[in-house]
Amino acid sequence: MKRHGDAWKGLERLVAKVLKGQRVCRGNDFSKEDVDDKIPGFDILRIDAKYRKKWSHHTYLEEVAKKYCKDENDIPVLVTKHHRMKSANVTVPLESFGRLLDHIRRLKRKLKVGYDSKNTTTKAIPTTPNRRPRPAKVQTP
Repeated sequence: MKRHGDAWKGLERLVAKVLKGQRVCRGNDFSKEDVDDKIPGFDILRIDAKYRKKWSHHTYLEEVAKKYCKDENDIPVLVTKHHRMKSANVTVPLESFGRLLDHIRRLKRKLKVGYDSKNTTTKAIPTTPNRRPRPAKVQTP
């Protein structure tokens, strides 16, 4: 028979495995406030894994997947918003989120770009301006 804590611990382990991160173990000291999982190279992500028997929005996500995802590479995305909240939330399957992080990792290696915890680039990214250059000002005598 499984213990009560096995389900949420298993979810934390699964998150670490799929996202190629590590589970944060606090032992029995729950006074330490920390995230459940940390992902190297993505220190701006704050991951907290919650396990429940049923989440109503998971049913909606399954409907999105069934209705719109025809190809195996399609990713179902559910956007939800509470009527009193200013912002909305995005829900994607864990495996799909892991695939998105893998794409970002490959792009970062290709561009040789790293990010620190302040979300600033540690190496310059070669970019081109998105707007047209302004015409030169002409001085009149």
